[in-house]
Amino acid sequence: MRALLDEASGIVQQLLDVMDQETECLGNRNSDPLQELSQRKVVLIAELEQLEQRRRERVAAAGCDAETTDGMQAYLDQADDEDLTAQWNDFVVSLAALRARNEVNGTIIHRSIEGVQRDLALLNGYAPGTANVYDRQGRQKPPTGRRISSA
Repeated sequence: MRALLDEASGIVQQLLDVMDQETECLGNRNSDPLQELSQRKVVLIAELEQLEQRRRERVAAAGCDAETTDGMQAYLDQADDEDLTAQWNDFVVSLAALRARNEVNGTIIHRSIEGVQRDLALLNGYAPGTANVYDRQGRQKPPTGRRISSA
C-alpha cells in the first residue's frame, strides 16, 4: 500500500503542477498551452483512477469496505502502521489541495466566460446583463434583452 500511495502522491503532485500552469495561463489570458495542459490532466487523472482501483482492491481484500473513508480507516487500523496512516493522511490533504486548485481555475474560467458574454452583448447592442449570447453548449442564442442601440 505504501508504494501505491507513493505513486498516487506523485501523480497528485504532477496534477498540482499542471493546475498551477493552467492558473498562470488563465491569469495571463494565454490560451495556447491550455489544450496541452488539459490533455496532460486527462492522462494523469486516468493514472490516478487506476491506482485508486488498486487501492480499493487491496482494502476489499483485507475485508474492509473499499468504498468509504470508514473502510479505509478500518484498513489502516488493521495495518497498525503509523507511517502508513500518516502517508494516507498526507495524501488526503494533497487531494483536498488539488480540489481547491481546480475550483479556483473553474471560477477563473467562469468569470472569463461571463466577461466575454457581457462584451458580446454590448457589441450586439444590448445592455450588460440583459443578453446571454451563447448557451452552455456554445450555440448562439437569440437576444432576450432590450436593445440599447441599433445601426
